[in-house]
Amino acid sequence: MHPSHNITSGQIYLSTILRERKGKFLGKTVQLIPHVTDIIIERLMEIANNEDLDVLLIECGGTVGDLESSIFLEAFRQIKLDSHNQTAFIHVT
Repeated sequence: MHPSHNITSGQIYLSTILRERKGKFLGKTVQLIPHVTDIIIERLMEIANNEDLDVLLIECGGTVGDLESSIFLEAFRQIKLDSHNQTAFIHVT
């Protein structure tokens, strides 16, 4: 597995901060939705599009109810809305 396949919240927040400092958000207030979720989706789509994949399996660590993982779950929800015929959720305990 390539290191780029491991995505942490720290990496996402750092990427968000660096983009803001470079002016990529055009002076807008940076928000979790849509800015951070867009970065998560962008990273996932880069992996999916740069590899010859039949299936992309994503594990969201932590507990579903924890606030720390909620931004990732929101990004997954948005992916499901955009590509509903190609997306499935499997919840395990």
